[in-house]
Amino acid sequence: MLDEKLEDLQELLQSYESMVRRGLPDTPLLHFINLLVKALEHRSLKLIETLEQTYSVSLAREPLLGSLLQRIKQVYLGAQPAGGMQNIMSTMMQVLSGGQS
Repeated sequence: MLDEKLEDLQELLQSYESMVRRGLPDTPLLHFINLLVKALEHRSLKLIETLEQTYSVSLAREPLLGSLLQRIKQVYLGAQPAGGMQNIMSTMMQVLSGGQS
């Protein structure tokens, strides 16, 4: 399923490149998307998280991209949703140690 989606995405990027004579515009978000495709091809959650940190300023300009990226990581790489059990355990430890939550 992921391989089919990646092929579709690569075709879309190639079509876009052919429409623009000089290739893709030199923007951080397009660099991010190209690198994201490569990271997905390698099924590397660690690489995607590194890209996410590296391009955080650009991603912050488009809040929807952050939520889409989280969904991609969950669906295709098995990442856990942000928060979830980790937040519950952290809150429990704070309560048990007498800290404020």
